[in-house]
Amino acid sequence: MLKKKNIEIVIGSNNDGKIKEIKDLLPRYYIITSPKDYDLKSPKENGDTFLKNSLIKAKYFSKKTKKFV
Repeated sequence: MLKKKNIEIVIGSNNDGKIKEIKDLLPRYYIITSPKDYDLKSPKENGDTFLKNSLIKAKYFSKKTKKFV
């Protein structure tokens, strides 16, 4: 059996409930972190749709942490 590599993913939210929901959906070998683990606050969400705001946050947190978001 192949050993699965632990991959860290930053969930781009400071909402503990949302992070737990996403963590429960993912396989256990993923290491789940949040912006709080990096002492980051959310960027200003000035997009005019949910999708644009999600991309703003994902790009910001990815740039700051150098991790998958």
